[in-house]
Amino acid sequence: MAATWWRALFLWEMGTGKTRTMIDGYRLSRRETPGLKRMLVLAPPVVMPTWVNEVARCSQGEMTACIWDGTDKSYEKAQESDVVVLSYARARLEFDTKFKGPQRLKDFEYQVIVSDESHSIGNYDSAQTQAALILSAKASRRYLLSGTAADHPGKLYSQFRFL
Repeated sequence: MAATWWRALFLWEMGTGKTRTMIDGYRLSRRETPGLKRMLVLAPPVVMPTWVNEVARCSQGEMTACIWDGTDKSYEKAQESDVVVLSYARARLEFDTKFKGPQRLKDFEYQVIVSDESHSIGNYDSAQTQAALILSAKASRRYLLSGTAADHPGKLYSQFRFL
């Protein structure tokens, strides 16, 4: 599904393979579309290492992944990685006008974006959601992953806007 659909919401229960589906779909898409060079994954900190481990395991070394934490070293590694995992908080920080550090995310190249635990962008007015929406606008392929998309219909608006 992720290889043929350019935008989708995977509203599957925890442990049913959302991450694996995205990794496999991205691998297949890259084979068919040479212009797909990088996938950016927005995720809560608790699942970020899982993405890196799953990319290595599922792609059997075909792809590399890293966590971008804002340091120079992680930025350099992100330039060479196929999958870059970024926390929602880091995305928010990079777009904060009061932030004094380097704001490299605005010029970062990627063609696919994933919002893991997409209920994290349920509040349209939050800076975190606004950063995610800016980032999603740069990608031609956009995906939402969540086991609990929303507890209120209004929280779906920003998620569908992301798509």
